[in-house]
Amino acid sequence: MKKAKFILLTMITLLTLEGCGGNAVKTDVEKANLKGHVKYFSEHYYVATMADDGSGYTIIPTSEEPQYIEKYYDKEGRLEKTRDVTYKSMNTDTYIYDKDLLVEIKHTYNSNKKPYSTTYLYNKDKSISRVCNGK
Repeated sequence: MKKAKFILLTMITLLTLEGCGGNAVKTDVEKANLKGHVKYFSEHYYVATMADDGSGYTIIPTSEEPQYIEKYYDKEGRLEKTRDVTYKSMNTDTYIYDKDLLVEIKHTYNSNKKPYSTTYLYNKDKSISRVCNGK
């Protein structure tokens, strides 16, 4: 009976440890479903419509300039900067870390109007400690 109890407890312990071991912390690169050592990622897109030209459908861009998103990663796979550009505006987010802890995000918005920026400062528990607005 003791041997069966020991085997049962050992199996439960091993299954518990196996279940906990698969919860590794993912980097920003892994969260974006990218593989390898990624430094830069850019995604370009157009606003388009489809038209039937008689032989099938053709995609026709309706915006004059492409819109795109750029993402920059550091060597640890953490997100350093994102830039979202359209033909009317540009948003840039810069991420600042202290070791593995995110401590600041600076958001800058530029459009035909006056540019402005907002800085978010974070506590060690990952909550926002302060928001600073400026030009």
